[in-house]
Amino acid sequence: MSVTFTLAALLTLTLATGALAQSSDADRCAKADGEGAIAACSEIIAAGDGAEVSWALFDRARAYFNAKMYGSAVDDLTEVLHLKKDDVEALENRGRAFLAMDDYGRALNDFSGVIDLQPTSARAFRERCWTHAAAARDLDDAMEDCNKALSLKANDADTLDARCFVQIRLKAYAAAIADCTAALAGNPELASSHYMRGVAKVKSGDVAGGDADIDAARARDPDIAQTFANYGVKP
Repeated sequence: MSVTFTLAALLTLTLATGALAQSSDADRCAKADGEGAIAACSEIIAAGDGAEVSWALFDRARAYFNAKMYGSAVDDLTEVLHLKKDDVEALENRGRAFLAMDDYGRALNDFSGVIDLQPTSARAFRERCWTHAAAARDLDDAMEDCNKALSLKANDADTLDARCFVQIRLKAYAAAIADCTAALAGNPELASSHYMRGVAKVKSGDVAGGDADIDAARARDPDIAQTFANYGVKP
């Protein structure tokens, strides 16, 4: 799973119908970003009821998330879940917001909840795998989750990327190189796989090859080294 997707995912949006979808506030709420979207969604929440409030809370959470106001996104998604406890999109995206806040325990709880509701969701298993790796704990569970995700969606680049992260945590550098290489075969633009493969190569003694991969990662994401340094992963 790419770092961009994991740390700054756009919230899934299903457009409402009827009066909400036709109003100008609803259009700004659903499609805009930043203060404009937040204000438009807040107008709907203040004036609406039922489904209108649920959709507006969801869309305001999207706007908060994109503005990196993760706590506010969590609050709105929690309200959506009060209105509809089995809303998978709200639960998954709240997990992503918790992950962005480095609140790994609550992120894991939400991704586990998604798996309970959708036990064949490869994405949910992948996200739980990545979260275990980010937390650097329960790595056997992480590996099991990534392998389950790959059994549901074979050769998925993001899942191979996540399993590469687990291998890095386990210091299984040859396996990490293999998984990141497979991920890049599916998506050559994955900055995280370039970076982790570079780290694994350096740790394995291939400094020149590792540096080349790390340079390729930085060309795609200038912040990639700091992102992984925050996880404690360095060449």
